[in-house]
Amino acid sequence: MTAVSKLRIGLIGCGMWADKVHVPYLLSRADVRIVAVSSCRTRAECEQKAFTHGIPQSFDDYEAMIQKAQMDAVLITTPHSMHYAQAGFCLERSLHVLVDKPLACCLSHAKELVALAAKQNKVLLVANQRRYGGGYQYMRRAVQSGDLGEVRLIHCLLAQPVSPDFENSWRSRPELSCGGILIDSGYHLLDSLLWVCGQAPNSVYAITDDCGAKAEDSCSILLEFSNKASATATIFRGAPQRSEQETLSLYASKGAIISRHMRSPDCESYELTHLLGDGTVVPTTYPVVPPEKWKPTANFVDSILRGDTVLSSGESNLSTVGLIEAIYRSAATGNEEVIDQGG
Repeated sequence: MTAVSKLRIGLIGCGMWADKVHVPYLLSRADVRIVAVSSCRTRAECEQKAFTHGIPQSFDDYEAMIQKAQMDAVLITTPHSMHYAQAGFCLERSLHVLVDKPLACCLSHAKELVALAAKQNKVLLVANQRRYGGGYQYMRRAVQSGDLGEVRLIHCLLAQPVSPDFENSWRSRPELSCGGILIDSGYHLLDSLLWVCGQAPNSVYAITDDCGAKAEDSCSILLEFSNKASATATIFRGAPQRSEQETLSLYASKGAIISRHMRSPDCESYELTHLLGDGTVVPTTYPVVPPEKWKPTANFVDSILRGDTVLSSGESNLSTVGLIEAIYRSAATGNEEVIDQGG
């Protein structure tokens, strides 16, 4: 991979997460320059984003931006259904790609992107920010080191209120979102489950309910692993305000670790509890903060400029895309479905 001294990045889309997380971090780096922005909802919005962030060029669409502006990499923060075509176009033109989840809306497309990134020798990183949080990293180390023993049962829950602007956003339109809560916030929960436990399940049974919406707002999932361990996951959009939470609990032969993230409009808390089999509390040493959302952006830049290891590569997301595809299939057929592991 050819080293560059100052990374030139183009933005494909510039919505809330780009404004709040990615762009402020990129602008803070002396070794990064945002050279152009494209593919906002309107031309006027692109021009406004460029003015607000001090970006020298704006374009109606990403193809024009890539053809006319000189860059080394792109950041894609557009609706889910656009990721495959946009990432593929950029990789074909030898650009590094940072893309918000999901990598793609189906496993065959995700595999194509991973193969193309390998062929072009370019970084393909998915913004799975939970992998960068201290709590989830602590859990993964406990599993990998054997300190926790053999994992026997996993339980996770994600419950979110409906955001005030949901009905007017692309997330409420299945043709743009590729589904409902499962492929949206549920992607993060399931990716965390797979990444922390370090193994992929063999089969899944799932039930979904749209609760009167255009796509699923509720999803109950049962997973079976090769060692007969099981996992349950519940994902729900429609929780009352002040009740938003995300939990991930591992129960194993030598103890348990329980991660709990609670959020409301006026407060936020994060707890990690590690218990031995006899109930002894194990002190946990890690930064007691929710996963920091800008860290995938930092990993992307540093993997290109310094050769750092990519923590959330496109290839490592194949199992997550394959799982979600199988969940949708199970919900549609009413049957247990075998999961394509993505290899």
